Amino acid sequence: MNQNEKALKDITNYLTNKGIKSPYFLQSQKWAILSKEDIKKLNDHFEWVVEKARIRKNGSHE
Repeated sequence: MNQNEKALKDITNYLTNKGIKSPYFLQSQKWAILSKEDIKKLNDHFEWVVEKARIRKNGSHE
């Protein structure tokens, strides 16, 4: 198993443990309709959510 395959397996296991049975990134039919800009927006939103979670976890306020 290469590094990307291991990362994907780890992520899907984590999501399953959180109760998410069909994560969006495994729905290939939906990815096919997205533009490059759509994917960039998803990535940017993910990074924003991660930053908000990091702030929340550290007990900081904006």
